[in-house]
Amino acid sequence: MGGNNDKNLAFKYDWLMDEYSIEFDRLFNEEGEYMTVKGGWISKEGRGVYEINDFYISYEDMRACVDYGLSFEEFNKWYSYRMRLIGIDDTIKTPSLLEWISGCDLVPESEVNKMEETAKRLHDAEVEFSNALEDFRKNNKQMF
Repeated sequence: MGGNNDKNLAFKYDWLMDEYSIEFDRLFNEEGEYMTVKGGWISKEGRGVYEINDFYISYEDMRACVDYGLSFEEFNKWYSYRMRLIGIDDTIKTPSLLEWISGCDLVPESEVNKMEETAKRLHDAEVEFSNALEDFRKNNKQMF
């Protein structure tokens, strides 16, 4: 593929610090949450993702935290909600941070619980099927 000359190559900066990443770091550290901007990946289009402790956050979301003075607790609620839904099915539309701050509609907890239960049953069925198929193959080697 394109290698190092690929026009879509994202560049990694180990300590990409600008006014928003510094303010984001300061904002959450004042609350006793020791958030450290570890680095960033910035595309040629100027969009990026930052690694901050165990979080991956877009530049736009980092700016929203700073611009709206979002608490770490509220940021973590949003992030956890998104990760929970993505963990069920990564095609579920999740709210952006600005939508969250604006009070967007959320999937009711009872529905999220049902989706998690269904996803677990599906996973269990896939494992059971895979095990049964493997057993079938072992017991019927002449067919394979």
